[in-house]
Amino acid sequence: MKNRSIFSYIIIFLAFIYFPIDTAKAESNLSDCLLQASSNQDISLGKPIATERLAYKNKLKIGVLPFYFTDGKINNLSDNDKEDYLYAAKIIESLSNNKIKIDFVFLPSVNSGFNSKDLKNIYIQRGASWAAMDLSTSTWGFVKSIISTSDKTVNFSGLDSIILEGNNEDTSYYIAEAMIFFGKNSNSNSNQVNSEFFRNVITNEGTINNAILLDNHVNPNIIAHELMHNFGLTDLYGTGTGPAYMSLMAGTSARLLNYEKALLGWFQNSNFLCTDFNKFMEQPLDKLVINFSNIDEDSIYLLKITNETAYVFEISHEGKAAYLVAYFIDNESRPPITMFLNPNVNFFNLYDLNDLHNIGKFYNSLEFKILYADKLDKKVVINLIPNKFLESIEAKSYFDNSLKRRDLLLAQVQLDTKSQAETQVKTSTDLATKSSTKNVNLKTTITCSKGKTIKKVTGLSPKCPSGYVKK
Repeated sequence: MKNRSIFSYIIIFLAFIYFPIDTAKAESNLSDCLLQASSNQDISLGKPIATERLAYKNKLKIGVLPFYFTDGKINNLSDNDKEDYLYAAKIIESLSNNKIKIDFVFLPSVNSGFNSKDLKNIYIQRGASWAAMDLSTSTWGFVKSIISTSDKTVNFSGLDSIILEGNNEDTSYYIAEAMIFFGKNSNSNSNQVNSEFFRNVITNEGTINNAILLDNHVNPNIIAHELMHNFGLTDLYGTGTGPAYMSLMAGTSARLLNYEKALLGWFQNSNFLCTDFNKFMEQPLDKLVINFSNIDEDSIYLLKITNETAYVFEISHEGKAAYLVAYFIDNESRPPITMFLNPNVNFFNLYDLNDLHNIGKFYNSLEFKILYADKLDKKVVINLIPNKFLESIEAKSYFDNSLKRRDLLLAQVQLDTKSQAETQVKTSTDLATKSSTKNVNLKTTITCSKGKTIKKVTGLSPKCPSGYVKK
């Protein structure tokens, strides 16, 4: 025990020598930390999110409107189809930490007024129609037309979004597209606010600001993905540098980046820190440190470069793993995120901060190495080492020292494991000894006789041998 205590002091002492605390001022004001929305995009990873989006509501009412083609059969949703929508709601509610509640309203099936070939032609022309903002040949015009023509028979009262689901039998193409509309007095800073293409749909019961087009039924994760666009999140897929399974917006996993949650108001403000990138990088090399105070909590540290660009560092949990997630945001790019990953593998791979073997490993970023430098109890230390200093003696010492820290901590774990094993053995031995002593103390001795022969028998329940009687 004495050696073990000295070993612990050595680890703590080395931690403070090798990894000083950063002194850059960090802010926790969420409004100051979030980036600004792009003026060239209808949605992006920035504020303000347009008031028409679902992000501002806690209780949501979403209509599901089945439609069919003039040359097809009536589209009726099955019970299983409806269950998929309810499961999609559970996915989003869970991502929000149950801050929102979604109720679906399943509306009667309507005739679209289009035949199946019309929709396929619209799909084929979608790129040109979007570029020309031509509603007559676009999916957006298709959706607006169905809502308008069905207004006489469908009650759209109180709906925050409307999902149009078709029963297309042509498997040569696939449509799952979210649509976000704007009112004339929208708070959005998007250049597209005043475009008639993006104008909201007025019905007898009110205004439709959000819609989704599904040419056929899809699984719950895709439904949830499209709905998140209506909340105000943008797509994060399309390149090999996206967040992959770390975000529903990059695929179909039931997760979101911490920053995405913060943008929607679903993240704990006190765990979101930010500072100015340029001021941060002006510090000496030994101060280019990001500290996470509690590895058990989801956290964000953002280095803001401009109003629309930043480096973001997160701790994100999945089961027992606490992943270090690092990426660059540029709200003028599509997709706006560039992830930084384990450079030693050719697939998407993040470091689990709870695995001490990962101390000393790093991600490559555009301007620096992101080094997992240390873990001391629940605290995690990340060093940023600019590329221009990589060959310096000081920079090399950080890599070397982090590996020494890794070895010390792993040795401490082995020592603790050995100590625990010895303690368990000792405890088991003590229990066995006590049990044996207890059993000995419970033994009694009786005297048995057979004629002139006398025998004494000792045991827990002693009995005289055959032919003997107890005296």
